[in-house]
Amino acid sequence: MNDSGRSYARPYERVQRRPHHVFGEDAVARSGGRVLFTSGPDSAPLFLGIEDDAGERVGVCAYVFMANRRVTRNRPADEHRLQIRYGDVNDAAWRSESHPVGFDPLGVDVTIVVGAHLEADLIVGLDPLVYNPLPLGISVFFKDAEIDEARRSGWHVWERDNISSVRRSSPRTEFGVETLVAVSPDRFLDYLRFERTAQALRLDPPLRFRAAFDQSASKPTSGVHALEGEYLLSTQEILNNIRERPSSGWQSVAAWPSSTSTTS
Repeated sequence: MNDSGRSYARPYERVQRRPHHVFGEDAVARSGGRVLFTSGPDSAPLFLGIEDDAGERVGVCAYVFMANRRVTRNRPADEHRLQIRYGDVNDAAWRSESHPVGFDPLGVDVTIVVGAHLEADLIVGLDPLVYNPLPLGISVFFKDAEIDEARRSGWHVWERDNISSVRRSSPRTEFGVETLVAVSPDRFLDYLRFERTAQALRLDPPLRFRAAFDQSASKPTSGVHALEGEYLLSTQEILNNIRERPSSGWQSVAAWPSSTSTTS
């Protein structure tokens, strides 16, 4: 596999993802960046070396799947789907193998799990921490209303119920919901910055929603995440607070010290 030496991610060959990988590469240029390296259309995950609009070089490990809108029998007419699929989904033994999401142990590359929605000209982002390991063979469904809002605004965040299923006996997340973010290609670099910080802080779905919502109206500046600006805390201080309150969800933000109590 031509992965530029990135051996931390399980490789998938002959995945036939040309339109979707090219869509991701084009999104780099449309958001003001430049692709310095690509691992190409026929292997997954897609590895990209990017120079962003500020001249910073970023590595990306991208699991790019297909998203579309198709009328399906016995499904709602206003529904879109993101298909998490590599290889033969009818091979139960292959599906049951371990398919971990690759995260760079050095923290240099940022990992994303996304659907390339070519028809809507959108990138639909899932939470890589929630979808690790990859549940190959499933579809993630969402509505016209979410896609319409994303196309209107260029950045839209929403929650989706995450319930048990035939293949999973319990919800994928502790909170029973997950956070999705859909962005237009011209905000792809912003999405990468958001995802890098969300993973570094290991944000749970409610905090991920809050952070993504805060970034919906304006682009981040100088790599400073919205949570850092809002609470006047550094990334490390935020991370320490999350570690001290591992399961408090929204309450963990409300309980953080104010800026007046952390400065002198």
